Amino acid sequence: MKKILSMALALLMVFSLAACGNSETPQESAPAADTDGNTAENTEESTSGSTADDTVESTEGKQTEAKGSGNILVAYFSFPMDEGVDAVSTASRTVYDDGSLGNTNYAAHLIQEATGGDLFAIEPEEGHYQTDDFEAMAAFARDEIDNGERPAIRSQIENFDDYDVVFVGYPIWWYDMPAIMYSFFDTYDFSGKTIIPFTTHGGSRLSGTVETIQELEPDAAVESNAFTVSREAVSDARGDVEEWVSSLNLGQ
Repeated sequence: MKKILSMALALLMVFSLAACGNSETPQESAPAADTDGNTAENTEESTSGSTADDTVESTEGKQTEAKGSGNILVAYFSFPMDEGVDAVSTASRTVYDDGSLGNTNYAAHLIQEATGGDLFAIEPEEGHYQTDDFEAMAAFARDEIDNGERPAIRSQIENFDDYDVVFVGYPIWWYDMPAIMYSFFDTYDFSGKTIIPFTTHGGSRLSGTVETIQELEPDAAVESNAFTVSREAVSDARGDVEEWVSSLNLGQ
């Protein structure tokens, strides 16, 4: 009887050890998280899952189709306030991979990625706009628009004639383009070119600025299918931008 009991206990120990060995089989490793908190396997999808810090995912190694690259320019004006100044007032800050700031800057980079075009930042002369006081800056910008002023642009595009398609981006200020955008259109000859507007806004969308550009540049083809995105949605706009650019049929 004791011999039978001993054999039974020995068999039980063998089965128990086999079960423990199976439970220690390593699980398949989960994909590493990227800088947005998305897993590496879904970074090509919509950025709707981005974390609140507005940091865009890395595009290192990502290939984008250059549609008509070489003759496309993405020109934009973007003007974020100092950190902490506009957390509630204007929400103008979105961070891009290279550390540059601004909602329209971010949208312009997305368009550049989707088109393979060249980027140009429309910048005022140093110190033209106040960055540490939102109310003062807003009043100054309103006066510029009301008075029809034309602020000077810091740098110029030397090879503007090389471009056939010009994306033009700007925030909506006081239901209009910022005054410096009028300077931009005054500076260059857009005859025969295609102008494609895009805007960032706090609720006023395009504010009739597409029609304004058509009036300013009657000899250009101004795309009526303009892109606009709310400042609250800019950091999640990658998919929308890619879909919009695709609908333009550039280079065909």
